[in-house]
Amino acid sequence: MKKQINPTTKAHLLRGAFYLLLLLAVCAIPFALAQSRSRGTTKRSVGKPLSQTIPVNPASGVVKAAPPSTGAVGASGAAESPAGIPVQGHAGTSDNVLDHSQSQPAGGCQFHVLIVYADTEGLPTQLQSEIQAEPNVIAVDLFDANVGTPTLGQLQQYQIVVPFSNSTFLDPDTLGNNLADYVDGGGIVVQYGFAFYGPGQPYGVNGRWVTGNYNAYSYSTNLQGNAFSLGTFNAGHPLMAGVTTLNSNFANIVTLAAGATEVAADNLGDSLVAYRPVSGGHTTVGVTAYVGAASTQSGHWGRVIVNAGNWLANCQGGTPSPTPTATATPTGSPSCTPAWQNEPPMLAARAFASGAVANNFFYVLTGFNGSSYEVGNDYFNGSVWASGAPIPVGHSQSKAAAVGNNIYVPGGYNSLMFSGPIDLMQIYNTTTNTWSNETLFTSTTRWPTAILPGRRCRHRLVTCRALCWAMRSSWWEAAIRRRWHTTLTTPRPTPGAPSPRPRLPTVRLVGRLP
Repeated sequence: MKKQINPTTKAHLLRGAFYLLLLLAVCAIPFALAQSRSRGTTKRSVGKPLSQTIPVNPASGVVKAAPPSTGAVGASGAAESPAGIPVQGHAGTSDNVLDHSQSQPAGGCQFHVLIVYADTEGLPTQLQSEIQAEPNVIAVDLFDANVGTPTLGQLQQYQIVVPFSNSTFLDPDTLGNNLADYVDGGGIVVQYGFAFYGPGQPYGVNGRWVTGNYNAYSYSTNLQGNAFSLGTFNAGHPLMAGVTTLNSNFANIVTLAAGATEVAADNLGDSLVAYRPVSGGHTTVGVTAYVGAASTQSGHWGRVIVNAGNWLANCQGGTPSPTPTATATPTGSPSCTPAWQNEPPMLAARAFASGAVANNFFYVLTGFNGSSYEVGNDYFNGSVWASGAPIPVGHSQSKAAAVGNNIYVPGGYNSLMFSGPIDLMQIYNTTTNTWSNETLFTSTTRWPTAILPGRRCRHRLVTCRALCWAMRSSWWEAAIRRRWHTTLTTPRPTPGAPSPRPRLPTVRLVGRLP
């Protein structure tokens, strides 16, 4: 006879089976939802109109602009951003524009770079890889400006933006306006060729970028189609730190814009790398070479871009410092040990130079080098020296002062070009890297003013130089005592305060004692 199952046991088995089925159902629901979501959000690639390119005649090496194309359509592997603008992510993957500005660590030197290109020849993957290989580069994204224009908000998600072209920009004026606004807000732009093609051509970055004088090179329609390499360059400039090789076969042939400074030229004698101070104390960088898909390029093109970020963001290529560990507050008075430290030497030795601080740079101007008057204008950013436009009239023994973006260099001494003292006010604009002159004194015989403790007086000496010489001579103190004995009074004491001790009078000149 079959053994009967206990009703109680049977009830437990049924209940356990029910709980098992319920558990399986709960686990299966998230997987089903995930599959449904992934199927419903797949983005399709968008077509890209094939615009005009700049063809090259291999036989002659001459590059000429071509008429616009008829608008044939080619496939694009770009992902579609929320605004419908294709952006390729770094390392060859598709990615939308990310808010990289939020991931920049405070005080760090980490860069997110955006290449804004117009080039139907292909993606600038080689340049992308060259930038990505540099230290402190987190991401390098691509923006196809042949079919779209990045907004200011999109640009501001990156620390460095690199525009270049080999085809027409969709909207070169709006692109230029947005890039100028981006620089005004502290962004760093390194403009590559053929984006200097113009003026007024759709290959160039136009708009306020040109009208507001942000371009490091003046535009032209002259192009280089011969292979070239790195020629002469300023190895001490931050832009060229670690740069020894720059090779390509296409470039703009252009001249420096007003106020721009060349840092490197190619071996054919054409300018290759330059920078330009612009409004608001900012600086832009220009590289004339085209290094896109149609070029045969190699070398440190990416390093120049990252060097620009290190220099203009004042990072100098250092590794971001880790967050300091909190320490206990000292119970006594904190103390420190003052000490001297040696910095890199100036670019030119000199004596009796003028110095001033403007826009976070220390400027050393003119001076005497032992045989002639130095015209060098060198500035120091805390790590390296660089050169600005030379002062028009070299001299010694002047005293410079900075007011806003201008450095004023009044007077001075030059016995080679003048009889001695000079009456010029030389003014250096640190933004435009240009000098201007104004007359300091109406005549070198004008009486200088001495400021005494009690009142102002004038002493009839021929020149300020003579007054300075007299100050050092033994008879000067005696002359003051005899002639202005009654005027050289000590300051009036404050009521109720003890009377000050008698003291000798002092003289403070408007200028600087040599």
